[in-house]
Amino acid sequence: MEMPRPTPIDACDDAAHGWIDIREARRIVLAHARPLEGVERVPVTEVTGRVLAEDVLADGDLPPFDRVMMDGFAVRAEDVAGAPVVLPVVGEVAAGATGDEPLRPGTVRAIMTGAPLPPGADAVVPVEWTEREGDAVRIERALPAGKHVAPRGEDLAAGDAVARAGERVGPLGLSVLVSSGAAEVAVRARPRVALLTSGDELVPPGAPVRRGQIRESNGPALASVLARTGAEVVPLGVAKDTREDLAALVERALACDVVVLTGGSSVGRYDFSAEVVESFGATRHFDRLSVKPGKPTLFHTRGDTLLFCLPGNPVAALMTGRVLVAPALRRLAGHDVPEWTPVSRTLARAVRRNPVRDLLIPVREVGDTVDFGGWHGSGDLTSMARADAFAYVARGEGEASAGTPADVFPLLREVPW
Repeated sequence: MEMPRPTPIDACDDAAHGWIDIREARRIVLAHARPLEGVERVPVTEVTGRVLAEDVLADGDLPPFDRVMMDGFAVRAEDVAGAPVVLPVVGEVAAGATGDEPLRPGTVRAIMTGAPLPPGADAVVPVEWTEREGDAVRIERALPAGKHVAPRGEDLAAGDAVARAGERVGPLGLSVLVSSGAAEVAVRARPRVALLTSGDELVPPGAPVRRGQIRESNGPALASVLARTGAEVVPLGVAKDTREDLAALVERALACDVVVLTGGSSVGRYDFSAEVVESFGATRHFDRLSVKPGKPTLFHTRGDTLLFCLPGNPVAALMTGRVLVAPALRRLAGHDVPEWTPVSRTLARAVRRNPVRDLLIPVREVGDTVDFGGWHGSGDLTSMARADAFAYVARGEGEASAGTPADVFPLLREVPW
């Protein structure tokens, strides 16, 4: 789609050298997010959403027997070729029964969906084609051999690959894995992400507050978003506004694959995030984004560990966490991740652009549109609470009118990251 020409960053009075576009920031992050090499074995019931590390083979044929697909009567097709016919009913086969007693010529057997077809039978007449007459049944229609029966091994033969290494397991795939006999499955390691924040003003959720204090919401909110990627979230709590306290938590966090700090990423007197992270030998890749909100966002690496210093503002932290951190976790887990969101909607109403910074705004998805409900800025948590996505609106003059295409980052539904 055609976007308005952005105002050059270095032409802005308040712009600093080193600001980068959030699209470029995401490309940099994903370039450093290499799939983890570790493998773990997990119970098959816990494999949904994980990426397989090896092929899974069927331990037997699927179905494991000639399986009946309709409630009705097991027959020999040649016995009903002259339908309508009346034949005696000899016995019954329910689902779960062995069904190994042969069917004698000239007889039928009542049978249920999912049951094994008895030896000698080669078709099933649906109950809708019949009428009971005491111990016999009147069959109104003829049918060919094999009708309403799934033959043994039709879906898979023993030794066939049920799923391949590198595939992500969904609910239907899980059903096939279980049906094929898998008990434990080898999957790629799940990334671990450490969450910590800093600020003397922060108190735990639910705690009483005095003047000057606020409840710490960044950790719980980010944890809820990042957990949806399949990562293991390790909450480390709140550091005081001292180098020593923050360094102690960062040292613990470095045992994880990803470290996310919120607060202390700007240039204030007590903003120590970058200084502390770099004291552990981390390399800085960017330190300012030309996006609103979320300007003071930093990204470092230390070996294979990814470190994000996000703004302390809850809205900005959640936005940058969704756009930058979440896709990195998906990439580490072995999933394919697009360089930018593939989801596009149109604006339901006009949005005032920012002339020097792109916008990420909280919206609600309404059909093929997104509705911006009057969010007042990065401190407006009430509007955020009603949002289920973020929309990207490129910088420019004037308004983005209703109907303008916007890139969208959903928060609540399953989409490519």
